[in-house]
Amino acid sequence: MSKQYKHLDMMCFRSHLNFTRQSWLFKGQHFYTGIYKRPDNIYYDIKWSSECEYVFNGQSGEVKITSTPWSQPFYLEIERKAFGHDLSDNLLAMGLQKFIAHLIDCIEHIYLEIGVINFRLDGRSILFKNSRSSDWRLLGYTKQTIDFAEVFEEYSLMNDTGHYDVVCGEAAEMGVLELPWRLLIDSIASFEAGRFRGCVINAWSSVEVEITPAVRDWLSQNTFTGASEYLNRVMIELGNPLKLEIFFKSAKADVISTLPEAKQATLLGQLKWLNTIRNRVVHDGQDVSPDEARKAIRVAGLLLRLLWVYKRYQFFKKEGIDLSDFISKIQQTDM
Repeated sequence: MSKQYKHLDMMCFRSHLNFTRQSWLFKGQHFYTGIYKRPDNIYYDIKWSSECEYVFNGQSGEVKITSTPWSQPFYLEIERKAFGHDLSDNLLAMGLQKFIAHLIDCIEHIYLEIGVINFRLDGRSILFKNSRSSDWRLLGYTKQTIDFAEVFEEYSLMNDTGHYDVVCGEAAEMGVLELPWRLLIDSIASFEAGRFRGCVINAWSSVEVEITPAVRDWLSQNTFTGASEYLNRVMIELGNPLKLEIFFKSAKADVISTLPEAKQATLLGQLKWLNTIRNRVVHDGQDVSPDEARKAIRVAGLLLRLLWVYKRYQFFKKEGIDLSDFISKIQQTDM
């Protein structure tokens, strides 16, 4: 233990980071950062393990943290106050994930070609101990994973670029996907990095870029003048809940009508919930739980899925191709 830590209560972790492609950080596998201090006076010390393999024998059996071509073990010491008073396994794991995300953000400001690094709470082994203890224990945290195959299935099948991995992967960075879907993928990336507030903000943004032009067009067509200066003011003052009402009842009536009325009401209510929690995040700095973040992504995804399937359905219908099974699947979706 470093001498500088004698007066601090440090938390110690062992786990591993994943690298999805080569980077300077990956090549420097035994990289050692030294001791750093965040602006909020939290100290940390992180280094890549020179052991390349760590074996732990605990109550759950043997755990190995091993160096692989795409995964590198690390050892981290961080000041206890970064985690608050509650030291439950879930909060320890989530706090570590947020800290790693912060570290990666700092590095990316300096090295723009770092490559993609992630530390997901996907069930990987995380060993923990206090600085005063010699014994390590395995954190029994709750896995935080998402599966949105129902949202992306039709998009990936019908998208000209093809496959599911294209939709969910780095294509989002290359501008080949529509903006709402890129925002939704950004929301998923935030979830996997533990930035749950970012999930909500990006999820709502993916909805807003869809509904705003449609509502504006409807207002333009259903007012006497449709003057831009009046529409601009109305769009600001209208409020998102009312925009959603207009979108559902008028602007996209044909699309929404593919859902049974009860599911229309449920989806509308969930979208209003998403807008409410987004407002609390942006205006009040409210924290977001993993379950709320997961729900936010799913709600936004279901709306995008509905719009996408209907758009493609209309296109293929003109070509004489029957895609009614897609609409049927949408109607059966559990909202």
